[in-house]
Amino acid sequence: MELSDFARIMAFLDRCKPDVEELGIEMPAGELHDKLVEFAVGDCEDTERPYLCNSLKKRPTWVRWVARQVTDKRGSAGVEPHDN
Repeated sequence: MELSDFARIMAFLDRCKPDVEELGIEMPAGELHDKLVEFAVGDCEDTERPYLCNSLKKRPTWVRWVARQVTDKRGSAGVEPHDN
């Protein structure tokens, strides 16, 4: 395989990464899913936050999912990320 072939494959995989990075990971479902989406956008009740944070501590792979929800919601709202 030539280097250019390898570069093409890597470019293809980079483009597909968002579509496949969460495959095989059990994602939150039902009411917990809805509550985590609310948490991601800052709409959850203060009393629910400890439970949701504990759920994320038990399932660290969900943290990436929640972060993606935040990013997706900001993008759909037209909010530009700010530099720190």
